[in-house]
Amino acid sequence: MQILVNKNYVEFDANTKVNKNEFKATPLRFIFTPDYDGLTCKAVFSKIAIGSEEVSFYQEPIIDGSCYIPNEVMGYDGVLIGVYGYDAKGDELIIRYSPAPKKLWFLEGSYYDGAASPEEINPSQFEQYITYLNKEVEKLNKIKVETKNINNGVQISVTNSDGITQITNIYNGEEGPAGPQGETGEAGPAGRDGVIQYTAGSNITISEENVISATDTTYTAGDNITISGGVINCTAAVNPEVITSLASTYTISSLGENTVYKLGEITALTITEVTTFDRESIIYFTSGSTATSVSVPEGLVNIGDFPEFTANDGVNEGTCEEDKSYIISILNNIAVWKAY
Repeated sequence: MQILVNKNYVEFDANTKVNKNEFKATPLRFIFTPDYDGLTCKAVFSKIAIGSEEVSFYQEPIIDGSCYIPNEVMGYDGVLIGVYGYDAKGDELIIRYSPAPKKLWFLEGSYYDGAASPEEINPSQFEQYITYLNKEVEKLNKIKVETKNINNGVQISVTNSDGITQITNIYNGEEGPAGPQGETGEAGPAGRDGVIQYTAGSNITISEENVISATDTTYTAGDNITISGGVINCTAAVNPEVITSLASTYTISSLGENTVYKLGEITALTITEVTTFDRESIIYFTSGSTATSVSVPEGLVNIGDFPEFTANDGVNEGTCEEDKSYIISILNNIAVWKAY
């Protein structure tokens, strides 16, 4: 709160709400008129006396224009705040201002010294607690992240709630060339009559009515296949999109579904999306000799090796430990952090 001080009066300028039993929670900031330039200034505090009641006085030095209310008076209903300024040369007092003090009444606070803790959680609280735990466990069971060391790096396996596993290799150095293609296996047995068998990834196109043509697939039957009131749907497997960046800072404004972000060594990572996190994404980066700052929305549930976060205007801000590599797997509003 702000206090105005002149030669005659002490006045409150703004933010005069103070709660009982606070401890250094509300700093007092003093604004002096030019009369106090070069003077030593101190604040004086006492209980607001009732009648002829005797009270004790406590003083605090005003350093850089501010001080705190002493803890000794914070349990009272209110306090009398005074200020004086003086100048002395040796033992000789040259000048002293002693303006009229001001009363400040405290609001009722929540702190109570000696409050007892309950021995048991009452049933309603316990039920809420169990319900919350069950929901969180259900979320965690939908995602599985495993890592293992490989030659010159680490392998990350992420399994989603449908049991589909994606594997990504992170190498300490440059990734080596791809190995040779393995031999083609033997063809499987022929399907039953009326069933079309195809290899995932083949393209099947209906080019005209009742005619199906295919690429990368050989048919030994006739060219024409009659379809009576039915539809053939073929969905090929979708490989994850890989985004690579060598920038020192990186911002993800919208998480990509089924996306892997390879960011290398960065000093700042920002995720700004706040509406949905039901898309499966993997982010990995290295926090070099300069620690990496991270900013994620408050709606994201973080588990694992995540940094200590501070909430700030709808986002959580933290700093990853330096000289470590991090993996973040995000699915269903849960971010699983792994540091190694």
